[in-house]
This record gives sequence, structure tokens and C-alpha cells, in this order.
Amino acid sequence: MTKSIPEFSAPIAGTEAPPEMLAACHRRTEAQCQGLRRLVPHLFAHGADDAARTAAIRLMRYFDTAVLHHYADEDDDLFPALIESMAGSDAICLREIIDGLTADRRALEARWHHLRAQCSQRSTP
Repeated sequence: MTKSIPEFSAPIAGTEAPPEMLAACHRRTEAQCQGLRRLVPHLFAHGADDAARTAAIRLMRYFDTAVLHHYADEDDDLFPALIESMAGSDAICLREIIDGLTADRRALEARWHHLRAQCSQRSTP
């Protein structure tokens, strides 16, 4: 089963299909990253026009809400389920993978903090 989210062109996978839901979320995040990449040349070509301000506001809303909810879902549901499913396996290896993903997230959050400040400056007339 799929659901629609306002402001997203593609439906998302329903909660009865967690791997598909995770993949759909990652695709949406990749699309938002592409939007961020397109914003930079747009700003150089057109300045902080209405289109740039609208894009900056949408990017901030997405990365300030959806991504944080996604991280919480991974922390609360995905990572514990992975650890539980691997009982009797190499738990140390799995912990290292999860720790690596968490470290990657922190690095991305630091980069977003810097980029968000730039978006915020360009989102107001």
C-alpha cells in the first residue's frame, strides 16, 4: 500500500513494507539534495528571487523535519531491529556499522547546519 505526502510528487511506501519505505525516504532525500545543488547556480544566475526563496524555504522545512523524523525512526526502530535480528551473529560488526552510520549522520547534520544558515539568509526578501 502506498500513501501520498503533500509537496512530494511520488507516493511513499506504506508502513507494512518497511524496506520499501526506507528506500522511498532515501530517494526523497536524494531529490532534496539535488534541489539544493540546483539552488546554488540559480542564486548566481538570478539572485535570491522568489523561486530561490521558495526553494530555500522548502529545503529548510524538509531537512529540519522529515530528515530528523527519519533519523529517529532509524534509531528507535531500524537499528534495534537489526541488532535483534542478528542475535548470535557478529554483533560487534553490526554495532560498528551502526556507529559508522551515526557518525556519518552527525557529519551531515553539521554540514546542514552551515547550509541552513545560507538558505535562511536567502529565504527572506
